[in-house]
Amino acid sequence: VRITSFPQTCITEGYLLGHDAYITDLTVMSNKNGKKHCITTSGDCTIRLWNYDTMDEIAKHLVQTENDSAMETEHENEQSEPEKSVDGKEEEEDGDGDEDDDGGNQQSSQNSKIPVRVSSNQNGDIAAIIYNGHCSVDLFSVEENKLELIQSIDCDSTPLAINFSQDENDDDILTVLLKESTFMKRYKKLVSKYTITDNCPIASAIQTLGQKLDIQMPESVLEVDETTGKIKIMKKVQDESAGFVKHQPWLRGERVQIKKDKRRRRKKRRMEALHGGPSSTSNGNGVAETD
Repeated sequence: VRITSFPQTCITEGYLLGHDAYITDLTVMSNKNGKKHCITTSGDCTIRLWNYDTMDEIAKHLVQTENDSAMETEHENEQSEPEKSVDGKEEEEDGDGDEDDDGGNQQSSQNSKIPVRVSSNQNGDIAAIIYNGHCSVDLFSVEENKLELIQSIDCDSTPLAINFSQDENDDDILTVLLKESTFMKRYKKLVSKYTITDNCPIASAIQTLGQKLDIQMPESVLEVDETTGKIKIMKKVQDESAGFVKHQPWLRGERVQIKKDKRRRRKKRRMEALHGGPSSTSNGNGVAETD
């Protein structure tokens, strides 16, 4: 993440470095003490908290799916099992186990729980996160040096967008845009948890309009290839088979240097023509001769 000045965006203030994959979203917040923080979400399945002034990473939360947890438990159980004493069966079972682990890891990688949207409340102490293809919203407590999961909200369908606002009593309102059915739900903080509220005329109107017009919402936030099922943003630009435009000469940085060289040669030819050619000499009578 590059931090620049505004409106002079050519001035770079610094970078937030640490993610291993693409950035899906970020938000900047200020707490009651006036300190600024930044939360970023990424395709590396991490949620990171940054000090916005020093641009240092404060905390990192690694998102873990149920498949990942089940695989870790199964792997620990396999390591704790006693070795077989029957000759010839150890190697066969070990080999089968490796194949299962590889297949499980591949499946877990494809079904990764990628955080795609983040929003923070007015006080800068609560952040909401939604994930690509998962029907849930996670609420985190934002403190000086850590991110702590405090609540998970189950949704009827996949959340596509989230936003914090405040009502007339300055209470936090979390609005969630869903794929279908209700299309929009609002949650209000009561005591220590966020609870759904049904007294929202805007949400009711959107639900009625969406059902009447049969609006089709996108399946996910990230763009997915319909053939392979992979996220398009993860493909390499150099991979021509992925459907991207190949690197042409006019897309390379050498094009600028080639243009400069041509301009330099044209200027040299004009100077040579102006002074009588590339290699002119005098014959002693003041007449120029050209080889």
